[in-house]
Amino acid sequence: MFNKLILKATLMYGSKCLGMCESDRNSLNIFHTGSLRGILGIHWPETLSNADLYRMTNSEPLSQ
Repeated sequence: MFNKLILKATLMYGSKCLGMCESDRNSLNIFHTGSLRGILGIHWPETLSNADLYRMTNSEPLSQ
């Protein structure tokens, strides 16, 4: 949980007054899931759905 807060704060630094469009939120979520997969050692061609990934890591999409 603590690492998630650091990651989110780092990615969102300086964007307090900027709105995020849907493509920005998608990019943020893609980066987040890719990072989680890297930390867990899940590499292509292994597959894992995002729902299972969030369940395993007890997290949720950063855009929420």
